[in-house]
Amino acid sequence: MQIVNRTVGQGTTAPTQTSQSRHDGYTICSAAMSGLAIAPHLFEVSYDLDSFSNLPGIARFLYGIPVRAESPYGNIQERCSSQSPPSG
Repeated sequence: MQIVNRTVGQGTTAPTQTSQSRHDGYTICSAAMSGLAIAPHLFEVSYDLDSFSNLPGIARFLYGIPVRAESPYGNIQERCSSQSPPSG
């Protein structure tokens, strides 16, 4: 087994190289969903979701909506139930 860790590419380097490799089952890639599902809508990439056969997920990501520390909202429910428009 050879592990190659490359930086940069905004999550598109591994999917690009994997989609261009031999389709023999020996090259696998660990990629975040941002590089697979979002990047093709934002950047010109040489792959789409049909370029891959997916193995089961191996990690779970936590997503959030960051706000300024001074925000009066402690969670998304508070913001959604607020009658005021967002400032900013």
